[in-house]
Amino acid sequence: MFGKRLKDLREDNDLTQKEVADKLNIGLRTYQKYESEEIEPKLSALEFLADFYGCTVDYILGRTNHPQEGIAEFSINEHKVRVGYDKNSYPGGLTKEKLVELLKEQSDDIANSILEKLSKPKK
Repeated sequence: MFGKRLKDLREDNDLTQKEVADKLNIGLRTYQKYESEEIEPKLSALEFLADFYGCTVDYILGRTNHPQEGIAEFSINEHKVRVGYDKNSYPGGLTKEKLVELLKEQSDDIANSILEKLSKPKK
């Protein structure tokens, strides 16, 4: 999935594989292997590409279908939690890491709110 996303993003921006490889400071063949999914990009390359194209790493990896959406994952009391977010809705300076930290701080309130809504009978 990530190879197709990389190719689509590159083509949508009218760039050649060589131009993107040069931006990443990697060889053309290495970049071609990213698009063909023969090898996986390093995290630093994925972060660079997400910033370069103005999307999330989650979008490049195929975890979301909208370029501005991402997934924040964390654990609360040994329970895995996945929260979707919109990159454009962050107030200035809020990062994914800070979002996770804030969610953890509010986890009891969030959990109680969800449980309350789930326990109400459907109309």
